[in-house]
Amino acid sequence: MNRDANETTRSRGQVGNKSSITVQAVVRFLEEAIQAPRGQVEAETLLEGLGGWDSMGMVNFVWLIEQQTGVKLRVRDLRSSPTPRSLTQFIHDHLPG
Repeated sequence: MNRDANETTRSRGQVGNKSSITVQAVVRFLEEAIQAPRGQVEAETLLEGLGGWDSMGMVNFVWLIEQQTGVKLRVRDLRSSPTPRSLTQFIHDHLPG
C-alpha cells in the first residue's frame, strides 16, 4: 500500500463494535485496497471484474478489514459476497464481541 493509504488506515483506528461497520467504510477499504479513485466503488458495484479486484487487491482488502475490525476473511468469503453491501453484512455478522 502507498503512504497515503497507510496514513488513512492509521487515522481511522479500529472499529470497536458491530454498529461501527458501514457500507461506506467497506467501500473506502475496497477503494484503498485496489487503489481506485474515490467514488469508483459504490454499495452495489459488482466486485467481479472491477479493476484491481485481483489476488493482490483481495489480499490488501483482507488485511485492511482484519486490522480495522478483527474479522479474518478468506478468499471464498470474498467470492461469495458480490457487492460491498453484501461484504458489509458478512463482516458485520462476524465482528468479534
